[in-house]
Amino acid sequence: MQDLDIQHQLYQESRPRDWKKLERLMKPQRAGEVHGKPYYRFFQTLNGTLEIVPRLINLSIQPVNSTVPFHIHNYTEITVPLRGSCQAVLPTRTIELEQGDLLIVGNHTHHTVKKVPDGTLVVSIEIRQAAFSFNDLDLIRNQRGLTSIIFSLLADESYGEGRYGYYQSSNDRVIPLIIDDIVKEYYTGGQLSDQLVRLDLLEVFTRLTMMVDQRPNEVDQNQEKQAGTNLMAVLLYIEKNYATVTLRELAQEFSFNPNYLSELLKKQTGMTFIKLVKLQRVNVAAKYLIYTTASIDEIAQKVGYENPSYFYKVFRQILGKSPSQYRKENQV
Repeated sequence: MQDLDIQHQLYQESRPRDWKKLERLMKPQRAGEVHGKPYYRFFQTLNGTLEIVPRLINLSIQPVNSTVPFHIHNYTEITVPLRGSCQAVLPTRTIELEQGDLLIVGNHTHHTVKKVPDGTLVVSIEIRQAAFSFNDLDLIRNQRGLTSIIFSLLADESYGEGRYGYYQSSNDRVIPLIIDDIVKEYYTGGQLSDQLVRLDLLEVFTRLTMMVDQRPNEVDQNQEKQAGTNLMAVLLYIEKNYATVTLRELAQEFSFNPNYLSELLKKQTGMTFIKLVKLQRVNVAAKYLIYTTASIDEIAQKVGYENPSYFYKVFRQILGKSPSQYRKENQV
């Protein structure tokens, strides 16, 4: 990175943290044990001053000379050393990440990063549900290993559990440059920075599919044999017809028994048919809130909800805030 102001901020955010003090302050929920040590639920994304960040894509910096316990997230995380290297610890192995390498960890996957020394910069890109749509991820439809990890971007349950992917920067020298750009855009905080970060991540995913073709260090602990159908085609149909689609209509379109299709969607995506439709409706509604001046009631009707009150409830369930709050925080 060329920007000295951004570098200075990153080093400021990487200052040491005392876990015992943080535990008393934040009171994270202890979820169990792994390898005889406790692990915690880290379900909130925080900035460098430990304030909760509501963004769908957040960046945080690994504190130097600090112990971070085993933990799980309800979002997908990409760990990248920007300066120096680090050791990422998963239940079954320890991975040496050199500068520019990527580790993608699915939600509900136990992990931690060992202490890193002064001068090391390790960034975590935290990607929440609804940051991407099925259409965005159509580019990886034929890459089973990568798809299984990226699908955890869309699931709010434990679909990503046990899934992780390790990619060496030597396989694609452009990816570290894109990561640098993501960091710059995020910390510059321009009017369209969130959209630019999102587009940069899509380019990273695109390049990772090329690396999968070349047999990188892709790992998927719980990978199951894919169904004989093109699941992405089903998801894209939902995305296109979200306002009116029913399970019966979808099953008829793809010649499935409705009950079988319902079970298939749950098994392969971690979400029910109803959840998938809700997610798509909220994704579209969020775009209307950002880019149009339509009233919230009008948007609710547009995305398929005749009852605005129910739309408000679903929107808050998925994005954690009301439609009016979301518009206020994100409108360009």
